[in-house]
Amino acid sequence: MNIEKESPWSKDKMERRGVARFLTKYLDSNPDVNVLNVNAPWGAGKTFFIENWHAELKEERATIYFNAWQHDYVGDAFVALTAAIHDSLKEFIPTAEVEEALSVFRGKAVKAILAATPVIAKGVVKKVTGVDVSEVVGEAQGTDDDTLSSAAEKALDELLQSNSKTMQTVDDFKRRLAGLAKDASMAQAVKAETEPRDLYIFIDELDRCRPTFSIELLERIKHFFDVEGCKFVIACDLEQLQHSMGAVYGAGFDGAKYLKRFFDAEYSLDYSNIERWVQAQALEAKFYIDMPVETAALARSQYFPGRHEPIAPSNNAVLSGEFGLDKYHIILLAVAQTFKLKLRELEKCIRHVRAIRAAMESNSFDFFWAMYLVALKDEAPRLYRRVLSSNDVDAWRELERAYPPRELYCGVANENIHDIAKVYVACLTAGQSYVQNRIREERTEGSLKSFALWQFANQKYAVTSRYPYFVDLAHNIE
Repeated sequence: MNIEKESPWSKDKMERRGVARFLTKYLDSNPDVNVLNVNAPWGAGKTFFIENWHAELKEERATIYFNAWQHDYVGDAFVALTAAIHDSLKEFIPTAEVEEALSVFRGKAVKAILAATPVIAKGVVKKVTGVDVSEVVGEAQGTDDDTLSSAAEKALDELLQSNSKTMQTVDDFKRRLAGLAKDASMAQAVKAETEPRDLYIFIDELDRCRPTFSIELLERIKHFFDVEGCKFVIACDLEQLQHSMGAVYGAGFDGAKYLKRFFDAEYSLDYSNIERWVQAQALEAKFYIDMPVETAALARSQYFPGRHEPIAPSNNAVLSGEFGLDKYHIILLAVAQTFKLKLRELEKCIRHVRAIRAAMESNSFDFFWAMYLVALKDEAPRLYRRVLSSNDVDAWRELERAYPPRELYCGVANENIHDIAKVYVACLTAGQSYVQNRIREERTEGSLKSFALWQFANQKYAVTSRYPYFVDLAHNIE
């Protein structure tokens, strides 16, 4: 995680801190809610939210962060989560008591693992828990190092002979986990000089895991980790997770109904305010060419040399607004709103633009040109091909009907982004002689169309003409 220890939420631009505090109070005041799902699609900031929430709470209570996706290479979800809890609790339990406390926990964990898993290799158990299975399973003593599969299976057979014996193994593990959670909670409360509070276990990126691992982890949490003093916060895209259910159980499986049995409550992160989301993006403005977009209305006293006084921005122009957007955020928002991009699509477009800038190694990168092309290709690939191949007039008309454009304000004009893009495409498809003729006839100095024209002037022509090539390459990145 990249959260500064001293300043959780220092980069919070979407007012997520208030949401985290609200949910903390909700969980603490509802003893029947032990597993909370934080639901939002990819790109909506779930990881940022979970990491910062965890970092803030850790200052006064015991908390554990578990990135499920980073651990799904481990064969068994129980093993992965138990190991993470084991290692994290060392930080909270006093040094004088920690080894004895965790030694007992490891022993209980080994037995629970054997009860839950038919065959477990000796090396996996010892690596995760620090305990040799042979010390727990009597039949295994004296065996060679090749495998303990047979011993583990015998141990499991013995456990399953009596359902009560199996349940006792699980109960022993749960009691020990509850005891450790209480110990960690008490120790952290003394350190922070606060009242003891429940241990929070944050699980992130579950929806990125292998479907079988995701399902198994939820099952393990329900059956093995549902103990007093522990609260689970699981961040995932429920829709994506439902698709994972379908991949395992078949297309007709009711994933939504199935998932409800694992979560006591669900909170959906609000990502409807795209302006706030755009404002939170860290763009690489130092590499971008200075497109003359104005962020707010210019005063009538602000004259342009050799030109009339500035006009007012139109109602359709994207401006700085309440979130204080800079010119590049304004460009991003204008393109996003024109092409009706959802957050997941917008996040993908930004990644593609960054890939293009890196490939071009340019310190005068045309952010508008790249962003427009990326969005056009992503949302309307058929029109993208027609526009770039022949500057097709009918294609432009169809594009404008499907995607009514927002405008950018430059002081002397309000220009919709399709009209600006048309200048780029005309220069691209007509060639350098067309550009030179247009420059000689240019009478709209200071406008964004004029800016677009000059991006193809002289030696800039070769560079600006390369953007579609890199857009096509970047489009293949998923």
